[in-house]
Amino acid sequence: MAFAGLTSAQDADTSRGIVKPPVEVTATADTIDLARSAIDRTVLTAQELRAKAPYQLQESLSDVPGLFVRQYGGLGGLAAVSVRGGSAAQTLVLLDGIQLNTVQSGMVDVATIPMAMIKRIDVQRGALGAVNGANAMTGCVDIRLGIPQTGLRLQASSASFNSWKGALVGAWNADEFAVGGGAEMYASDGSYEYEQEVDGTLIPINRKNGSVRSASMFVRAEGPHSTRLTMIARQTSRGVPGAVVPDVIPQTRAAFDEVDVLGTAGRAIVNTSALTLRADVAMRYLDQRYADPDATITGTSGIDARFLARDCAGYATMHVHSTTINHTIKAQYGFADLRGTFLQAEAGDYVHRQQIGLGYRAEWQSEHVSAVASARADVYGDVGGALSGGVGAAWLVRPQLTLRGHLGTGFRPPAFSELYFLNYGNIHLKPERTVMTSIGIHWRQFEWLVADASMFASTLTNLIVSVPVSPMVTSAMNIGSARSLGLEFGSTAHAWNERFTASWSYTVQDVRDYSGRAGIDGTPIVYVPSEMISAHVQWKETDVMGRLEWSYTGFRYAQAGGEATSLLAPYHLVNAVLGTTIHARSSTLNLQLRIDNLFDVRYAVVRGYPMPGTMMRLVSELVL
Repeated sequence: MAFAGLTSAQDADTSRGIVKPPVEVTATADTIDLARSAIDRTVLTAQELRAKAPYQLQESLSDVPGLFVRQYGGLGGLAAVSVRGGSAAQTLVLLDGIQLNTVQSGMVDVATIPMAMIKRIDVQRGALGAVNGANAMTGCVDIRLGIPQTGLRLQASSASFNSWKGALVGAWNADEFAVGGGAEMYASDGSYEYEQEVDGTLIPINRKNGSVRSASMFVRAEGPHSTRLTMIARQTSRGVPGAVVPDVIPQTRAAFDEVDVLGTAGRAIVNTSALTLRADVAMRYLDQRYADPDATITGTSGIDARFLARDCAGYATMHVHSTTINHTIKAQYGFADLRGTFLQAEAGDYVHRQQIGLGYRAEWQSEHVSAVASARADVYGDVGGALSGGVGAAWLVRPQLTLRGHLGTGFRPPAFSELYFLNYGNIHLKPERTVMTSIGIHWRQFEWLVADASMFASTLTNLIVSVPVSPMVTSAMNIGSARSLGLEFGSTAHAWNERFTASWSYTVQDVRDYSGRAGIDGTPIVYVPSEMISAHVQWKETDVMGRLEWSYTGFRYAQAGGEATSLLAPYHLVNAVLGTTIHARSSTLNLQLRIDNLFDVRYAVVRGYPMPGTMMRLVSELVL
């Protein structure tokens, strides 16, 4: 788990490394009518996030059609998101436009992203390489931060398994300036009971070495000319338990420590009704250490590895506005490097990457039709270049009904782990590529009911997978292709002046390997659920709120080849939330009791990494 890339891109286990150059998402939920969007998308607002009271980011994403969270255990475990059956490396994750997918592994551990200042999450589904650049092969999760309007907010919560979380957020707002900042901390012992088969009998055992301690600080300033300054610093220490197998409990002392600092700055140099020219820069520093004294495969003293990653990037964005067509031109440059052990001999202890990108996007809108076309070229110093394109349109058939369609391409350059890691890397790898098409419908026949549905199909080529080259060694290679086909549906309803709300989402998908490998060709891609269903109902009466959540995850395979022995059973989960608000003069106290996995279901998202049973948490928030 500690070293990304030791498995294929479709079933890699971790998301450590450095950030790629920042990218700008032209269409945000602040400026676009979702009913007229050519791209399939779901937006989660700050109000919806607060109703769910998530400990970590992955808990807030269960209602999104087409999105699957792969979790390795409880609060301390890794969590990676994927969209439309792609791998975590094929789904782009942005934080305020900054690309978080790591050059080391291509993925993101969303469990480490601070929650305190998130104001919106915009999930865009489709091949969006022409808009967002690398890794947006199947979709994009765009996380936006914001400065709260309230002066001071203090949150504290306590939960099962000796878990707790605290956050302090403050803000100062003037006419043209706003400053916000705070800190967030959480911890968990990560020890919970699961069942393990010993001599044919299931016996209860406590999960070991799943503890986590994390602290983050952040500050953000906004000013005239769309000036933005953001700084986020995080320190995380966690145990790294191995997979649970019969009669073995491995990695009981393995640990992973991180220090992560991210800073961004940007300003509109020109800002008129006809032209906007903006410049942004981003820098990131990431210091990682993995130690396991019991891993003697490299020597009697075990493993003690350290990686130091740095990244800097700058880009310019120009918007040309007109009454008929809006034009956007983006240029960016990025540099990233990595120092550490466990690299191939020819790489030494240092690898780096330079990247240049140039993109163009045109948007046209009339009374009943909106259309978009985009193209982008990227050049990488170590793996060559990539061209991406996309076209889409939305047709407002009548005020309550919109039809849309989108055709796009995406790419993913090989990660450092796939290129340079010891006994695994392959410097001859080519970027993965995908073509995805989708058609959808947005329907709002009644003011109180909104429904959205889409169908998609895609082909992925140059698939990077792990191929055995000896009884003990595997290597990353480009092998054949994969194809996907799926249907997504989502609906939201509200009644009685929005005191009652309900939502439902459904996804069915089939993603298969067509790499031509004997015994694997034509079989399902690992860890892609056949079905996903989620629903919730909520009632809010003045200062009292109740919420009930239900989700279903269908069968999926843990190993390539579709063998019945690797089939993971489906599971149902039920969560319940009860909250109240107490007003006292100029302050407000919000209290919530949340029970996750109400019926104590025993399940695992990833084979060998059991999830906790019933978990209770009490959340209190004081707003001054």
